Amino acid sequence: MKKMIFVIDMINGFCKEGALADPKIMNIVPELHKFLEEYEGDKIEVRDSHPDDALEFQTFPVHCMKDSYESEGIMELKDVLADSKLVFLKNSTCALFAPGMMEFLKNEKPEEIVVTGCCTDICILNFVVALKNYFNQENINSNIIVYKDLVDTYDAPTHNRDEFNEMAFTLMKQAGIQVKELVKEKKLVR
Repeated sequence: MKKMIFVIDMINGFCKEGALADPKIMNIVPELHKFLEEYEGDKIEVRDSHPDDALEFQTFPVHCMKDSYESEGIMELKDVLADSKLVFLKNSTCALFAPGMMEFLKNEKPEEIVVTGCCTDICILNFVVALKNYFNQENINSNIIVYKDLVDTYDAPTHNRDEFNEMAFTLMKQAGIQVKELVKEKKLVR
């Protein structure tokens, strides 16, 4: 079975510092690191990398500029992502539109994709729903899985982390995405 894991936006600009950073996102790193160590499939990284004139800055503050510290992957995952098959750089909230992504997926035809990272209700949600639609359009049969323990979003006065995570999980399930919890799966295995 052709399996892939996508690590979305586990970069300094969302995890450590910058206009959109929430260090609490780092709470998923220990479990994600362990999962990536044990994962038997292709590892794909996706990182925000914006030019100066990015239209996304009309919606969100300036963040993760191309070739900046903010657009680099976090150090805590570098060892387990050293064997990444690819790194895609994106200029939107949806990784499917990163240059070369659709062609890559069409050629690889993965049967299972696990999507991890941040932010659950923005880049993760946009990617998995668009991915499901793309696979349906291309008639590619692939299971898309999001583990609640391996994604997170930010907290802000008008953006409650728990509420937005749950809203995103509900929308994913309605779109046919498998939303699971590693903690529950581990208990079943024991």
